[in-house]
Amino acid sequence: MPPLLKEKVSLFELQKLLTHSTPQMTQRYARLHDETLRKASDLAGALFGQIQEKCAPLAEALRLWYD
Repeated sequence: MPPLLKEKVSLFELQKLLTHSTPQMTQRYARLHDETLRKASDLAGALFGQIQEKCAPLAEALRLWYD
């Protein structure tokens, strides 16, 4: 993995630094590993799960209100 990605530089920032015209070109050169993508997906899933958990009481109240 490129050192800049290890230092948590965003793909957008890396794209601009490398003067790539598209994010796809940056992704091609960044060679993101499946493991890195899996970890990002797991993190996103966990965050969405937390949001859903915290919003459950509000969702239930709205459901009861509109039923």
